[in-house]
Amino acid sequence: MVVRRLGRHFGFQAFNLDSRSDRTKNVYTPATIFLVTDHLHHLLVRNYMRRDKTSAADEEKFVRAVYRLHAGIFQAYKDWCKHVGLMERLQELEYASMLRERGNVLEWEYLLEELSLYFLVYTEASNVRHCPELLWFLFWVMRNSKNRAAAVMGLPCTHPNSANQAIYSEEYRAVVRKQIHLRNKYDAEITMMRRDLHVSPNGDYKDDRELESIKAEAVRSIRNLLPNMRLETDLMVDMVAYGDSGSFLDRVIEPIFNYFALEVLEKKMQGKDIQARVAYDDCNESLCSKEMVKRVLSDLGIKINMRRKRIFMNNDPYDTLLSVGEEGQALRSQATNQEVYSRTGWNYKNAVAWWKKKVFGKTFVERRSWLTMGRAFFRVWMFLILEFQTMCLFLWAWDYEKYRWYWMSTLVGTHAFGNLCYEIAGAWTQRGTKDVRLHGSPFWKYHARGVLEWLIILAVLALCFVSQWLNYFDGLYLWWYVAGAYTGIVVFQAIFSQRDGYCISITNSIAYLFRACKLYPFAWLFDFIGRSSARPPAEQYLAPYQLKVGWGTYLSNAVFWILVLAAKIAFDWFAVMYTMKDAVIALFNYGSWMGYNAETGEDTGYDLDIILCIGRVIPGFIVIMNDMQIFYYIVGAFVGGLKGLLQLNLGSITSFQELVLTFHKAPQYWGQRCLSREGKMNIQDRVKKVMNNDVNGSSAHAFETKTEAMRRRHSPNDAALYSEHVFDATASILSNPQRKNARLHLQDNDLPLWLTFADVWNTAVQELRDLDLISNKEQGCLKFVDLYLDDETSVVPGMKPIMLPIFFYGGQVTRAIESPGDDPTQGVVLSEIRSLLVYLLAQTGIISESQVKAFCEFEPEKKAGKLEQKLMRNKAIESVSKLCKCIQGIMAPDQSTLTQNEKFKDLRNILKNLYDTASYEAQIVLSKHKSPPRGASESNPSRLKHGKAVAMMKALEGIEAKCLDSMEWNKFWGEEGALNFLFAESEETVARTNVRKVALHLHMMLNSSAKGSQPRGEEAVRILSFFMGSMKNPTLQSPPSLDEMLSWTVLTPHYHEDVLYALNRKEVATYFGMQGSDVSKVSDLVNPNDDGVTVMAWLRSNYSHDWDNMLERLKPALTKANIDAKSVREADFDEGAPLAAHRMELLQWASYRGQHLSRTVRGMMAYEKALRLLAKIENPNPGVSALRYNSSIDDLVRSKFSYVVASQNYGKARKSGKPEQRWLARGVEMLLHQHPGLRVAFLEDKKTASANIQYSVLIRARHGTPINDPQCTEELYRIRLPVNRLQSSESERGIILGEGKPENQNASIIYCFGEAIQAIDMNQDNYLFEALKMRNLIHEFNPPRYTDDTWKTAIGPYARRNCGPDKVAIKTKAEVTKLIENGHAPSLQMEDVTTDIIAYERPWPDMRSMPVTLIGFREWIFSQDSGALASFAAATEFTFGSMVQRIMTWPGGVRFHYGHPDLWNKLFVMTRGGVSKATRGFHISEDVFAGYNHVLRGGKVKFKEYISCGKGRDMGFDSINSFESKVSGGNGEQVMSRDVYRLGTHFDFFRLLAFYHSGPGFFINSYLVMLSVYANIWMLTLLALTNNQELADPNDPTQVISTLTGQSTSVAVQQLVQIGMFSIVTYAIELLLEYGLIHTLATLIHQIIQGSIAFFVFRTRTTAKYFLKDVQYGGAQYVATGRGYQLHHNSFVRVYSTYSRTHLYYAAELLLLLILLPLLGWNQYAATTWSTWLVCVSLFWAPFWFNPSAFRLQNTSDDFESWQLWMRDVVDTDIKKTWSAWNKEELAKHRNDRQEQSNPLATSIRGILGALPTAVLTLGSITGLENTTWNKWAIFGVITGVFWFVVLGLGLTHRILITRTHYRIWRLFRTLAVICLLAFFICAIIFVPSVGGGVGLKNFVLIVFANFSAAAVVTQFLMYVFPRHLLSRDLVEKSFRVLDYILGFFLFFWIFLFSFLKVFDWVQTTLLYNIKFQEKLDQARMLGSNNYMSLYIDRSLERNNNNIRKEFQEKYARMQAPPSQPTLV
Repeated sequence: MVVRRLGRHFGFQAFNLDSRSDRTKNVYTPATIFLVTDHLHHLLVRNYMRRDKTSAADEEKFVRAVYRLHAGIFQAYKDWCKHVGLMERLQELEYASMLRERGNVLEWEYLLEELSLYFLVYTEASNVRHCPELLWFLFWVMRNSKNRAAAVMGLPCTHPNSANQAIYSEEYRAVVRKQIHLRNKYDAEITMMRRDLHVSPNGDYKDDRELESIKAEAVRSIRNLLPNMRLETDLMVDMVAYGDSGSFLDRVIEPIFNYFALEVLEKKMQGKDIQARVAYDDCNESLCSKEMVKRVLSDLGIKINMRRKRIFMNNDPYDTLLSVGEEGQALRSQATNQEVYSRTGWNYKNAVAWWKKKVFGKTFVERRSWLTMGRAFFRVWMFLILEFQTMCLFLWAWDYEKYRWYWMSTLVGTHAFGNLCYEIAGAWTQRGTKDVRLHGSPFWKYHARGVLEWLIILAVLALCFVSQWLNYFDGLYLWWYVAGAYTGIVVFQAIFSQRDGYCISITNSIAYLFRACKLYPFAWLFDFIGRSSARPPAEQYLAPYQLKVGWGTYLSNAVFWILVLAAKIAFDWFAVMYTMKDAVIALFNYGSWMGYNAETGEDTGYDLDIILCIGRVIPGFIVIMNDMQIFYYIVGAFVGGLKGLLQLNLGSITSFQELVLTFHKAPQYWGQRCLSREGKMNIQDRVKKVMNNDVNGSSAHAFETKTEAMRRRHSPNDAALYSEHVFDATASILSNPQRKNARLHLQDNDLPLWLTFADVWNTAVQELRDLDLISNKEQGCLKFVDLYLDDETSVVPGMKPIMLPIFFYGGQVTRAIESPGDDPTQGVVLSEIRSLLVYLLAQTGIISESQVKAFCEFEPEKKAGKLEQKLMRNKAIESVSKLCKCIQGIMAPDQSTLTQNEKFKDLRNILKNLYDTASYEAQIVLSKHKSPPRGASESNPSRLKHGKAVAMMKALEGIEAKCLDSMEWNKFWGEEGALNFLFAESEETVARTNVRKVALHLHMMLNSSAKGSQPRGEEAVRILSFFMGSMKNPTLQSPPSLDEMLSWTVLTPHYHEDVLYALNRKEVATYFGMQGSDVSKVSDLVNPNDDGVTVMAWLRSNYSHDWDNMLERLKPALTKANIDAKSVREADFDEGAPLAAHRMELLQWASYRGQHLSRTVRGMMAYEKALRLLAKIENPNPGVSALRYNSSIDDLVRSKFSYVVASQNYGKARKSGKPEQRWLARGVEMLLHQHPGLRVAFLEDKKTASANIQYSVLIRARHGTPINDPQCTEELYRIRLPVNRLQSSESERGIILGEGKPENQNASIIYCFGEAIQAIDMNQDNYLFEALKMRNLIHEFNPPRYTDDTWKTAIGPYARRNCGPDKVAIKTKAEVTKLIENGHAPSLQMEDVTTDIIAYERPWPDMRSMPVTLIGFREWIFSQDSGALASFAAATEFTFGSMVQRIMTWPGGVRFHYGHPDLWNKLFVMTRGGVSKATRGFHISEDVFAGYNHVLRGGKVKFKEYISCGKGRDMGFDSINSFESKVSGGNGEQVMSRDVYRLGTHFDFFRLLAFYHSGPGFFINSYLVMLSVYANIWMLTLLALTNNQELADPNDPTQVISTLTGQSTSVAVQQLVQIGMFSIVTYAIELLLEYGLIHTLATLIHQIIQGSIAFFVFRTRTTAKYFLKDVQYGGAQYVATGRGYQLHHNSFVRVYSTYSRTHLYYAAELLLLLILLPLLGWNQYAATTWSTWLVCVSLFWAPFWFNPSAFRLQNTSDDFESWQLWMRDVVDTDIKKTWSAWNKEELAKHRNDRQEQSNPLATSIRGILGALPTAVLTLGSITGLENTTWNKWAIFGVITGVFWFVVLGLGLTHRILITRTHYRIWRLFRTLAVICLLAFFICAIIFVPSVGGGVGLKNFVLIVFANFSAAAVVTQFLMYVFPRHLLSRDLVEKSFRVLDYILGFFLFFWIFLFSFLKVFDWVQTTLLYNIKFQEKLDQARMLGSNNYMSLYIDRSLERNNNNIRKEFQEKYARMQAPPSQPTLV
């Protein structure tokens, strides 16, 4: 009632028309109002009330639920109001005022109205949900609307429309369904009345007078239609008067949305960068500014008096807001002669203009600059620079004793100068934000923010230093006092403001000290100076919560980073800096580069030795700037490993055999970790009732037959648990008076725990079998075996009604006999074997009940004392096995009498052998223990053993007399004997069934080996091992009951990714009637690639065990079709094939091994199955009917779990004319029908003449309707969305303005009713074993418990004080009386209860105690077995998802959100920005930004490792690098963002270090590493060119030292460790921790052989390049990598066009310098260049090694031809471009062709500076010419001039001759010119300039290198300085074409060489995939490229021929048959 009342009055949507409605009848779907009603009902009634375990009545629980939910939701509203200085409500709209004015207004209903209004606004807000404070602004305006809110809010409880009346009225019970029924039934009548009353179908805002008039007219019409139906009449009146509504959407949301569309989408499509666009965050933060809110409200007619805290309204704010955008004109009234404003309409453009002009603006400029990045990480970089400077001072200044302290004191100046640069960077990067205070107040206009302060400080420091240096103040050490004071203040501030966060202002700290000393004038002065740079209060963004961490975390993190810094500083000093001390001094003192003229012996005056010194130091400086990453990972690996070992108990189970050893403790772990306390109590209560025969007469299944029980136990949803059977059977036994004193299984206290664990284990193992991860045999070995119980079942002491799985016994018996020990597992095994044997003997009547005790209590000697005894025991084991086999043989059907007689004879002989062994064992015991017991109270173990052995001997004598005598034996097994029931002809009884089970199980126990009883598949072993290991994880705490757990919703965004494999893509087109359509985009199983390999062939080779398991599951169908399993292929599942009925099973089998949506949905629905299983276990049937019991279980499960797939394009796909789209839609519909609990949300477009209207729709399966029916789905809700009115084609995007995934999530989040949201990607997986622990994980949000004890505390005297400022005040009176009566409130008396009692509780989530916002947990990568690349990607993900996130969480405290599969606290995030950010082109890493956002808002993040979820990663080289480029580009955007800036400037220093090195710093360091590789080889080349490798030793000039001392240690080691190899440290330790040493070594060696080093090096280059590219130019975007199997060969053109400019050019430059070095006579070549060679070769090798079939000769030949054509500007068929087009795209950003750069000048400067190193090498090459008679410059000029003259001449001649078509002359001229040029070079080398003493080869190489380098410098200069000049552009393009020709021919030389050596092709395929796939590939190549398709066609033709043959034979038989005779009548 409340939601309907508010929703109707404020204009929210009630109904929308189903697009599938036919013309004869419209069908309306519920909309916003119904959605919000269901949402609030789900939260309040189905969860909050269910969690309330007090003794209160349901009405009181509902009231409390409203208070609690309101407090949790409205915390953010209160914070916002406080932040912007607003009261939450107008004074007259406060509850107290409403109560005084209207009387009996209930506060809970008052709060429920606010909840309803917010949920209505939130649900219909669309993209505005990205702006939570904007939503609160809209809510404030609506809530404080006197005209609107006062009319429908705060109604007295006696009002007919009050919720209080609806609660107690039976009439309102089904009001929701009634509204839907009336709207559809009376559609025609409603439409007609609306038309007559001029009511818009979508509703419109009318004043109260107009509404009352319309309602009065409608009532008269409806009463005739619905006489005497008051409620129905009221509902119909609302439908007529308000229309179907949507006016709130049209008037309020749509203008804001279209402003978003303009800024977020259209400007991005126009090429504008983020700094020139207003993002979602800017819009939101615009309404976080107090001044802005005040100004906007002023425009709406609201004046705020902040001093008096009063609000004055001239107009109603909501009505004014609705009028924004209205058009009209002023008219003069003739009657009054006054001007009257007449409204003529409403224009959305005017409304958009108002929001743009008055409200929204840029609040943070994300300017692309290293300065922006430096502002965020200023403290990190400043620390590293100061470290470098300190080491330099110690190296080269400390020896000068007089000035050493002067030089050391310069650190003060460096620090101050750095802070000045910080402030300048802030002023420069944030220019343009004139009205926004970002980091302090300006001094001069808008710019001098903070600059003045540090300029003054730096000037003072400089003056003091100079005066001290010059001794200006004689005898006064002013500088030392100033420097010391400065240092002390900085250190003091760093220490005492450390944990609170970063504060850059020293003057602010000084002012604080003066204020503390009450020296206020000085405090005001320093405040004035420093206010511009002090850490500001959060004025522009809502962040009132400090980013503190607890002291424990802070100190732990400090210790961690102290260790890291200690290791780093030691390495930097000893390995990097100290080794270059003498070398730099030698270069400075004795270096000779252009400073000395060897010919004249004079100084030249321009000594460049300083460049050599700088070049020598640069590699070390780069190392210092990034090597902290190395030690972070090393120390982190050990800390994370220790934490995993000591705290998490990881690695407790590393193999299946370790699982076996601990399996007997599994029920105990299960009970402690995964069963709730209430659940265990329920089970115990059930046992007590059964044992006390107190089951209310009968159980739910007491009257079922055995057949019915069996059928129920194996039905999917109504399956009874075995524990339930035991309870029912025990109750039935006890109801029999003759069995009341019988021994019962439930007398064992541990049995209930075993039963529940067995139920869980068997169900989960059955899932593994259903997924074909295990075979039937493996399933039998893994499952518990249960026994049926009835009155005749024998109960053996120590034996449970369930038998442990076979795998537990594998090899244990032999081990126990051969080497008995104290292993508890052996004890359990032997005890179980004896119990089962005794049970068999007792159940067959061989021993009596009295003998059972003797057999069970007898204790033989543990170890065999003699060889004879050992042999007897072996013989006994064989006899037991034969006994079991014999019993099975007797019970087998179709046995002849003779055979049965033989079996019984064998049985007697077996019993004789067992008798002999037992007698022998008893005699052994009697011989060792000769003293008998002295009475019943005997405690001596030896005497007790003697007594038990005597009892055993007596029992054996009875058996001898009964069974071993031949005459008695014949009677015993005869027709009347005890063994009669074993005959096959006997009736099937419980005893017979149990004997068969036990005999089979015991036989398998004795004959199974350890290896043979475990699963063959690695996936099954991993699942079982991880589950058992997690049971031992101490952090897995006991969960709450299912009633008390939080509800959650899984949300999976889906765009156009594959849902399900198709069998044959052509059949798909035929099925949908689209013959001839393009089917290339349909993923199918039979379409081969170029090598003739199909996806199905790969799956069969890679998942061979799983394939065999599926065929075994389909064995009945194969037998029926008479098909051998070995010959089954996918063609056998085709239409008309013998296995066509099982086609879906094949498609699912294949899809479950890919990365398809069907796999994800199947995995996530395991949660529902797990909850149902837990519900049945913890809530045993209390004695109600099965239907009622299962109905309650289903209701509980549905209240706790829901699953929404946001399939964005499903609406388009189901109407599409493309086969791939229709197949996608059909796949979604299949999933809906396969999983009834699944819901699918999608966007649907409806084009009209005026606009493209879009809807958000939620559907479910319509059960009972076939899938091919258009009505196979049922709409639950349909919400109309704002219209995108952009004039461009971008309007077709609808609400998808920003990045696709977050916008899709945002559109679907309104259907997520759970209190938590789990973010799941569409390529994930899950299993029941992991789903069972989800309840534990959700409880990590720490929700409060509501019990009588907590309620007693809430009404206690200290509750108000203890609950903090955000306390929830719950007014209650009704329940206090009950508490007093029950003794729960002893401090209260009954007479005291006269007024409302207020209970105080903490809200949840409680913002004052850092609530848990996000919970992350581990993933396993199921794609790791899909080839070498997949395993590399999986290794990286495995490391990040375990070790790295472990140390990021603790001690780092910087674990954020990384998408999947994290859990969000929905009640927190729905009011604070959602689960992702979405600004297009900026929030590429949308998930990480959401994590940043909620940490900034005070949230806390957890990471747990006792649960995991499956995840698929990229499996191809291109897709992996594409993903890496996306992530790197996304991080490039992150470092420009406000989020990173705020975190970086507010974290404490140690937390900042963790944030830097685990986040953006990783990408910065990757760039620095690749830079250091080049810097190293550049420095080596420069020293070689200038001949400064060895110089005089500064300490002893008579000796010579190398200028590269220690270089190989410092740079090469750093590169080796960090270029991809640093992750191996963490990866190796995590593998060692979890899998053991052997597995770790095997994995690492195997991956290295496969090429992992090259892969990681290449990926590091990808990371560095794309990060740098985005920082400089932007343009990062989401890359749809596609995660399919990469089985096809990429052409050379595609590989080259993808990687040449980013990787291959860089490698070629390294190679050129590496080749040049030995020609220059380098001495330490191998030691100083091996790491560079590693990088160079890896970059060249990786893209071709990881390209399938790259070394196949035919492919190489085809690629070479294609590349040559492409270079000649022929369009390549693969990339669809010519070389010229591709080259222009590559150069577009550098030349700013699209005019997207914000600062082209900075780009030009960067380009020029980037060419300087090459220019220096050019100069070094020229000056490095040796032994020349002529001048070096003259020789260089002559040879260079001749070369370029010839090149220019060739170019001009080419243009002249070719344009005139003189091709022959051109070829002749070209040949002669080349010959002449070569002759000139030869002459120059040998004869010139003097005969016999030419230039020389070395000099010639240097000249060529100098020309090449100079050409590169000129090219780069032209590209960046003259990007628009046509001649410049032409020269640059020609230069790149030449480079591409040279590089292409070089690469093809090596590729052809390896292709001729065919072994490379075989090795490549074998290592990248597997041997089986290599064999398949060889077969495919031998048979032809279409062999699989041929096979497919051949099998189809074969079937057709067989059908024709069969038809012909039948027809021939009919022709040959004699004619039938006429029948006589």
